[in-house]
Amino acid sequence: MDLAAEIQRQLLPAQSIVLGSDSVRTQAAEWLEQDLKPSEVARRLRVSVKSAYHWHQLWRDGWS
Repeated sequence: MDLAAEIQRQLLPAQSIVLGSDSVRTQAAEWLEQDLKPSEVARRLRVSVKSAYHWHQLWRDGWS
């Protein structure tokens, strides 16, 4: 990954929070699909680990 992409990846969580919860869940889904651990997703999105694990379960169940 190049430096610009890494910087954008690091800034994206703050932008997602401003845009609203749907954007946060969308970003969480993308990172979970990339096999990031829920605890890392929580850290990046600045949400509770409980929320990230909940989203992980939903993601594994097909977001249904």
